Amino acid sequence: MHMAFLSMGSNLGDRRKNILDGLDYLKIHAGQLQKMSGWYETTPWGKTDQPDFLNVAVSFTTKLDAEAFHKICQEAEWYIHPEKKKERWGPRQLDIDILYFDQEIIRTDHLSIPHPEIQNRNFVLIPLMEIAPYWVDPISGMTVEELFDACLDTGEVILAED
Repeated sequence: MHMAFLSMGSNLGDRRKNILDGLDYLKIHAGQLQKMSGWYETTPWGKTDQPDFLNVAVSFTTKLDAEAFHKICQEAEWYIHPEKKKERWGPRQLDIDILYFDQEIIRTDHLSIPHPEIQNRNFVLIPLMEIAPYWVDPISGMTVEELFDACLDTGEVILAED
């Protein structure tokens, strides 16, 4: 069994439903949900002229390898919004990023694990810290908590009401 950590976000439509529907897709096709953070209202990162996001971090156990798991994550995004045009850092109904997959380091044309921007994004680190504060980043050797302490991101990340 493999352990995968994901960041899931939405800033279009019924954001909470988009994420929950994506989670349902992953549970059916990819593995078992282990932990889920609280819901976080976050300001956009990278491209700031768009609606705020709702974000969560989740952990999954899966029998799939990283490539197959990534494919299922992409299918889940498409399932929620089949006509999406994925503008880099733009608005979206569902965005799923694989943050970690075991302690693997993968760099291909279409997959980067650990996610290359983890250490720069509070909207990723704060929810992830809730479910895995002591997970060690295989590249830096730092825990998620230590990555957060070193992060310079000033974007707002606010725990949302359930």
